[in-house]
Amino acid sequence: MLPGFVHLRALAAVMEEGGVRAASKRLGISHSAISRSLSEIEAATGVAMVQRQTQGRKLELTAEGQVLGKATMAAISGLEAALRDISSPQSRNGVVIATTASFAARWLFPRMNEAEGMLDGLDVSVKVSREVAPPQAQGADLVVRMGNGPWSESRATALCNDWLLPVASPGYLRSIGPVREISRMRLLHDRDPCAQWREWLRLHGPPDADCEQGPRYNSGDILLRAAECGEGLALARLSQTRDSLNSGLLVAPFADKSISLPDSIWLIENPATARRKPVERVAQWLRKTLGNEGVWRDKRIASCG
Repeated sequence: MLPGFVHLRALAAVMEEGGVRAASKRLGISHSAISRSLSEIEAATGVAMVQRQTQGRKLELTAEGQVLGKATMAAISGLEAALRDISSPQSRNGVVIATTASFAARWLFPRMNEAEGMLDGLDVSVKVSREVAPPQAQGADLVVRMGNGPWSESRATALCNDWLLPVASPGYLRSIGPVREISRMRLLHDRDPCAQWREWLRLHGPPDADCEQGPRYNSGDILLRAAECGEGLALARLSQTRDSLNSGLLVAPFADKSISLPDSIWLIENPATARRKPVERVAQWLRKTLGNEGVWRDKRIASCG
């Protein structure tokens, strides 16, 4: 039998706060009420949820208590997201896209501004998230996700390929002189597991270059802003650097030495809203625009830098 929600909420609070006292303070109920909830869960499941250490009598969750506590925390998080979504007003023509900050800033917003009527009359909202979760768990109609795939969602479609290439500002390249040796350059890093200097140097060398030196950033957009400001050489996705390369903010000094990322950008649709006309229009626009860019690699890039 499933324990009552009030009791499960008490268990989750104990796990999050690390004890009964802090949990009771957070929930605004007495210590004894927390203890009763834990006892009710144990009675319903027939499994011990807590154990007491003899030294200091510190209450700790058992392994089973931790499993149920984590599941309860995840469920509560999902309920909170659902409540936020249903309580937030959305227009009849509203569409929500969830994606990363770097993709939103570097690809999505500029393309939405140039959509040439394909998005007219639609209210397209963007949620920034690194979470690898289905659209319905993120309160989104569509998710644009970058990675190797394939993904578990039934409505997941690979939209296009991508490429990784080193980029830097013209000013930074001038500052290091005419010799373009990567071992003399300051490498910039971000958290994208597909965009690590170790792999690029393994393929293109030199083998003795230090792939760990240089500062790190937790966002691809911040990484590229650092590169544009002359901080060093970044290894970045062509999909997110194309505009800066074409405008001259960045150049590609090793454009002939890139890494192919096949089926790298994916569209995941929310099955509950996929048939809404506004959602279908945005999905169609994403497929067309990303598909066109993914199969056409800008040959002018090879001459940059």
